[in-house]
Amino acid sequence: MARKPKKSEFLRSLGIFWQIWKSLTDEVLGLGGSDEDLRRIETDGKLRREVAELIVRRKEKKPARPLFPSERLAADLIPDNWEVVEDVEPSEFEVGDLAFPGFLMEGETCIDGEEMRRRAVQLKANFGLVDGKRLLAHQDEIPVELRGKAIVLSGTLLRDPDGRLYVACLDWDDDRWYLGFFWLGGGWRVDDRLVRRK
Repeated sequence: MARKPKKSEFLRSLGIFWQIWKSLTDEVLGLGGSDEDLRRIETDGKLRREVAELIVRRKEKKPARPLFPSERLAADLIPDNWEVVEDVEPSEFEVGDLAFPGFLMEGETCIDGEEMRRRAVQLKANFGLVDGKRLLAHQDEIPVELRGKAIVLSGTLLRDPDGRLYVACLDWDDDRWYLGFFWLGGGWRVDDRLVRRK
């Protein structure tokens, strides 16, 4: 089997240079430019700098936003490639000192997620994902009468990779509470509960 001759690194870089120069020439001529315009790249230092900045696309670095509480304290609960959009500070509480109010008004059977979140704020029942992590750790203290209902953690809003918004909820199944994420666009019903301090 014949071995391929090694290509010189110098010749390879000349080939890349030639491809770049040819592409640039084609673009300049395609826009109605001339050989004289191309020569300006060599003679006009300011133009060279502008071309270099376009290639590198120098951007001012924006300061990174501070991490949300859920990103710092409950990152292990956030699904991969999901983003926290809004969050609340964790609450100080003992599970026995919590109330789990509903949010439907008389005559309502269902409301949308945005209205549910507004009511959670009005009711001061706007716990988030970090609070949910603590509830899970003390789930044996969650009142038995809540089994079969969802405990909504409306204070943390998350976005999945497809752009859909979710809130975390605790749900009872298989003799334990577990964390799930419910689509904000779905209907929120009588069996859903918020969390607040009494």
